Amino acid sequence: MFPSPPDISIVIPAFNAAAWIGDCLDSVRRQRYPSSRIQTLVIDNRSADATSAVALAHGFEVVSCARPGPAAARNEGIRRAKGTLIAFLDSDAIADSNWLAELCAPFADSGVAGVGGRIEPLRVQTGSEYHAFLCGILDQQKLLRGEPPFMLPFAATVNAAYRADALREAGGFDEAFFTGEDADLAWRIQWAGGRLAYAPNALVRHRHRATRLDYLRQIRQYGEGTAQLFAKHRGRLGRRAWIAWGHIGVTIKALALAPIMLAAGRDRAARAMPFYDAATGLCWTAGRIAGSLKHRVWTI
Repeated sequence: MFPSPPDISIVIPAFNAAAWIGDCLDSVRRQRYPSSRIQTLVIDNRSADATSAVALAHGFEVVSCARPGPAAARNEGIRRAKGTLIAFLDSDAIADSNWLAELCAPFADSGVAGVGGRIEPLRVQTGSEYHAFLCGILDQQKLLRGEPPFMLPFAATVNAAYRADALREAGGFDEAFFTGEDADLAWRIQWAGGRLAYAPNALVRHRHRATRLDYLRQIRQYGEGTAQLFAKHRGRLGRRAWIAWGHIGVTIKALALAPIMLAAGRDRAARAMPFYDAATGLCWTAGRIAGSLKHRVWTI
């Protein structure tokens, strides 16, 4: 246990988030954690809407970041942070009232450099939201086990915290990444000797992509990010190529099942899910191929 609650800075990167950031900030205000120990920074990443105005109206500090991308926004937050711990929360997420206290607790172990909290969907209404929920695309426990398609553990920065010293010693997030920057950071911190921990009671509820187009675009970006991640670290990983045979097998199976389930599926969701499996598998593979060509590696 800590002798007293540590000072913590919450960094919330935001881009065109006016429609939902108010809910996020309300959840931050409801934290059961000494308010004198919390610094909250909303990093407005070149929004074209009223994101800054909404955050200011809620009484929070807003910092402008002209460099595009979530990595740049989070780095701006790291530079401004005063806490010994730095937590990251996405602007489209809502934190449970005990989130911060639970996220800080594992840092009582001096060997822990980073902590990932549990991520649940805010709602499951559309087919895309349902598929994301079933697949556990932001299953923090799975990510922290290092399960495929990733080779090493990492914490998704939708809901994560790090020691400020560990972040700064690692050089922060690599701004060359648009996706995959959280995995890159976590890998570097672990290679430097830091450990990651899971905080199952540090809960946030996240808005998954609601439309098919947005969801599939996100999956493709994830695929490209994994290729970039491999390109940067293949020497350390000791591999010339990264072929996700398991993922390829799942995609082929989904393509075969889709027409069968269309005819025999017991309900609309059962009929639709194989199509989502196939579409996301193809988009993820397309992203990896595009990333391979861009970064001159072989990953599929």
